[in-house]
Amino acid sequence: MNVLEDFWYGNLDPAEYDANPSKEYKELVRLISRNEEKLLATMTEE
Repeated sequence: MNVLEDFWYGNLDPAEYDANPSKEYKELVRLISRNEEKLLATMTEE
């Protein structure tokens, strides 16, 4: 399985990992959120 499949099937939970709430971390979380929104907008019921 690749990382995306692990996330999809719930085998990985990023909330389980402790991270330093630095400026870089917050910027990366915003980037992930934007990319997730773009990805979800392209997904269909299939």
